Amino acid sequence: MQKDFKCCGAANYTDWEKIPTMASRVPDSCCVNITNNCGVHFVVKDIHTEGCVEKIAAWLRKNVLVVAAAALGIAFVEILGIVLACCLVKSIRSGYEVM
Repeated sequence: MQKDFKCCGAANYTDWEKIPTMASRVPDSCCVNITNNCGVHFVVKDIHTEGCVEKIAAWLRKNVLVVAAAALGIAFVEILGIVLACCLVKSIRSGYEVM
């Protein structure tokens, strides 16, 4: 996600300093040019300093119609499945009554 959105941490890259095992380093996905161990003893100019929360929120605002359409499409398929399952149960029950 950090690689795709060109961001680092939630608010910014200093969020990683709060994790004891990440002292003086960030994940390699924070680096502008990703190489193995590029986040160890990093230089600020070589990493993405902006946080991911704001970048993801901006992406969601930009793509709200696509996200909403996908959610409605999934909801429609789920409801259709429930309706068809109810029809199947009703059909099976009425078949037993005839026998």
